[in-house]
Amino acid sequence: MLSAIKKSVFAIILGFLLCPVMGISATLEEIDRRLKNLEGTVESHQDEMDDITNRFKNNMSVSGYADTEYVTTNGPDKPGFRLHHFSVFLKKQVSEELRFFSETEYEDAPYVTANSPNGVSGKLFVEAVNFDYQWRPDNSVRVGRFFTPAGIWSVDHYPPFVLTQQRPQHIREIFPQLVDGAAISGRHAVSSVFASYDLYFGNGETPNFDGSGDSNTTMAAGLRANLALPIATLFEVGASFYHDKLAASADPKESKKDVYGVHTKIELGSFGFQAEYADGKYEPTFFPTTNLPFHKKGYYAQFDYNINKWTLGYRYDFFDSNTSSAISNTGAKINSAIVNYHINKNVVMKLEHHLAKVIDPAKNDYYKNIVSLVVNLD
Repeated sequence: MLSAIKKSVFAIILGFLLCPVMGISATLEEIDRRLKNLEGTVESHQDEMDDITNRFKNNMSVSGYADTEYVTTNGPDKPGFRLHHFSVFLKKQVSEELRFFSETEYEDAPYVTANSPNGVSGKLFVEAVNFDYQWRPDNSVRVGRFFTPAGIWSVDHYPPFVLTQQRPQHIREIFPQLVDGAAISGRHAVSSVFASYDLYFGNGETPNFDGSGDSNTTMAAGLRANLALPIATLFEVGASFYHDKLAASADPKESKKDVYGVHTKIELGSFGFQAEYADGKYEPTFFPTTNLPFHKKGYYAQFDYNINKWTLGYRYDFFDSNTSSAISNTGAKINSAIVNYHINKNVVMKLEHHLAKVIDPAKNDYYKNIVSLVVNLD
């Protein structure tokens, strides 16, 4: 009898001891079940997010920039308000390696009508349409229309990111603005130095930027080489070259254009500096008064200093449009004082004062003031 009572007491005590353990076991099983369900839900949401991301990448993205200006001047440009640029970018990641880009610019708010002078007021211009194929992280091929890889301003020229609305005089006057053709680009590290290059071939220059074909049987060719050195915040130096046979000549063997240029860009804390020089040698046979070669030369040196949202700048700009008296000279020496106020990363206000001393003694010196609002639409 006593033995039976002892057994019952032992069973009761054992039950009390085992119940919490069994409860914990049941709870752990429930937690494990819920975790598995949660993992399934997370995986489902991740698949949905991956699908959305892929669809977003495959969609065409739209961005661009716009600016408006108020100009006072006693020079050749028109004073008053100006709706200067409205540029639309279309971008599409066609595949992991292939990207599409285009830029269409509406300058001076073009108005197209049969009754307007010459059929249009302002300018509507397809500035870029190209495909980039990146077969390696440091190499790519571009085909189509693109801005000429030369110097600095031609590469980084968009109004939201440059100091002035008025570009330096020789830009687009010596190296061409655009190339219709193909380019091979690369960027490679050599020790702590980064070397990059753009080698390109195209149709050559035409006065109306006709992208339907070449106007002669020879191709234009160019090269931009750049070194980024481990000095200061940013230190870049480079050189650019360009060669083309000019189509306007009756003898294209003698009519040619050879251009070379050098550039540098430095950033040291709040201080910035950039400079470019370009020299274009022309050997024409189609000017009626001379067969002599002539040069176009230009350069600028630009300084800026950043204080919070403010950028203060100065630029000296020189351009000589020819070295032959047979052709009208349009060059000048221009001193520019600049103030930028960055409202935020996408909006900047600019105040510019340009004082020009014209090279041609038959023309008058002039000034130009620009107040502008520039918006990046990205």
